[in-house]
Amino acid sequence: MFILSLRKNQIILRLCIILAFAAAAFLIILSFTMFIQQKEKYRDFGGKKLCLEIKSTQDALNAAGFFGADINGAAVTCENIRIPLYFNDTYKHYDFLQRDFGSELERYKGRECIKYCIRPDGDDDNGVTYTLLVCDGRLIGGDISDNDFSGEMKGLFCKSSS
Repeated sequence: MFILSLRKNQIILRLCIILAFAAAAFLIILSFTMFIQQKEKYRDFGGKKLCLEIKSTQDALNAAGFFGADINGAAVTCENIRIPLYFNDTYKHYDFLQRDFGSELERYKGRECIKYCIRPDGDDDNGVTYTLLVCDGRLIGGDISDNDFSGEMKGLFCKSSS
């Protein structure tokens, strides 16, 4: 038979060691998470880097300019939206458009976002509209659509375009 006897000081020392290891593991996980988020601040598109942080209307205009919009005199509207929890066919198609941009709206179901609509020429009937979806200050997707009734909608970045 083996009897283990520990003194009060030994128990406290061992608890302190265990807590120190737990705190170190927590700090490693926290710093790794922050590093990953910091790393994805920019995304590379065709050799050019786009800043994904959108904190203001001017940041949204700069992002639209990155995708080809003439931002001088552009009309900008901004509204709060909520991405639905369940996607209908329209949202499924829209989510598919985001894949070339490198994002999936599935990850943002039920979240509140800001939707920026940028019209470079300010005309509702002609030209195109750049729509940017921003969640927690980060660009998560969007589209470029013709303003014509029978207009076409494309993702922000298409691999086939140069």
